[in-house]
Amino acid sequence: MEKIEKVLTKEIILPIVAIIVSFIIYVTLKKIIKRFLSSSRINHRKHETIISLFTNLVKYTLIVICGLLVLEAFGVETKNIVASLGILGLVIGLSLQDILKDFVAGMFIILENQYAVGDHITVGGYSGQVISFGLKTTKIAAYNGEVKTIPNRYVDQSINNSIKNPIITIDIPISSDYDVIKIKAFFEKICLELTDELKNIKGQVEFVGLSAMAANGATLDYRIRVEVKHLKVEETKNIIFTKIVTSLKANKEELLSKEEN
Repeated sequence: MEKIEKVLTKEIILPIVAIIVSFIIYVTLKKIIKRFLSSSRINHRKHETIISLFTNLVKYTLIVICGLLVLEAFGVETKNIVASLGILGLVIGLSLQDILKDFVAGMFIILENQYAVGDHITVGGYSGQVISFGLKTTKIAAYNGEVKTIPNRYVDQSINNSIKNPIITIDIPISSDYDVIKIKAFFEKICLELTDELKNIKGQVEFVGLSAMAANGATLDYRIRVEVKHLKVEETKNIIFTKIVTSLKANKEELLSKEEN
């Protein structure tokens, strides 16, 4: 009976205790890392990324240690396993080249501030928001809801769309029948109104002026430029076009040239 109890203690209770203790250590270290980084001067963009990286590192380290403890509980000579790691180091290094490349690439992504968790990036034509950054991979949530996992070694040429707001340029074709002077005054007024109305822009809506003329002279293009918050480009364009079209229709008679009146 005593022998059975010892076996149960060694092969069942000890592994369970090892797993529970490892989990507690993981949660505790995660909180310590978050608290330490929150009190540091690391900017917000790097904050979540470094937390994700370090918690992953802690997690995998504890998994290895916990695994060795469980094997030890079942009578496996873990010392031999650890010793053999040195002999197999070269073989493992060669077989895990891609993993090592991913890890090194991940470190450079942080050091060079290429992107961080929460940023919107484009990698190989795939665009989305970075939702997770680990030792090996970066997870990107596309705007249609899909989540793509990309090895870190493939994101060295990523495009970060979050560092600066996009500046959109809109060309509005207007019939040449309209009086040019009146149209310019019309656009200047519309731009001032849009600046007050639009919530997703930075700065002012700028009226640039005439930008092009159709080959047959039937239309003239008038250009508007504005800095827009990321992911709000299409929404902003829609508001601008809608306001210009409705205003043109409402003021058509006034804006037409005298010859047409």
